[in-house]
Amino acid sequence: MKIGGFGELENIRRAISRDNAPTKSDKKDKTSQLNAVSKDEVQVSDIAIALGKLKNVPEIREDKVNEIKEQVDAGTYLTPEKVESGIRGLLGGL
Repeated sequence: MKIGGFGELENIRRAISRDNAPTKSDKKDKTSQLNAVSKDEVQVSDIAIALGKLKNVPEIREDKVNEIKEQVDAGTYLTPEKVESGIRGLLGGL
């Protein structure tokens, strides 16, 4: 029985790697497959959509809010006219 040195194993490794080496046509096929399959895609979360809608919300008029707060505190905000207007609005929706 004859056992060769590492040189024999190296020759076998080279032969195998040469047989399995990709050719130019293999590389082109893989590139075309990647181009055909890969597409850019964007997914927008529900939170991002909601934040985008916030841009359309009008600015808070702090002067108006403060005025109404003062009226509520003083007990002058709820007037009979406002109550009647609110009731008409509710009944008009029926």
